[in-house]
Amino acid sequence: MALPLIAPMTVEDLDLIMPLERACFKDPWTRRMYLTDLTENNLATYLVVRPPASHPAQASLPAILAYGGFWKLYEEAHICTIASHPNYRGRGGTATPISPSSIRWRAPCRCCSSA
Repeated sequence: MALPLIAPMTVEDLDLIMPLERACFKDPWTRRMYLTDLTENNLATYLVVRPPASHPAQASLPAILAYGGFWKLYEEAHICTIASHPNYRGRGGTATPISPSSIRWRAPCRCCSSA
């Protein structure tokens, strides 16, 4: 089974994140809040989970299945947000394209990377 892609969230992802944010939370963050963290907060790292391109149902899956973010504060990470698409929750590890045991973190946090 192909693994989902976990990649850094970009400003371009916000068009897909904002409807999902409103669907997931009673008091959603604003686009401006995400934009500020993505462009101005060096402690912040946000990631998106995309379906694998080789998944048989890839065409019918949302472009972003889940997302999350954290602030790295000294030796700790403060989780700011985490959400998954409502249609892909509670399906168990074998019925969903994402299972916790299959996720590999591929994106370094911006505040620690040497780039």
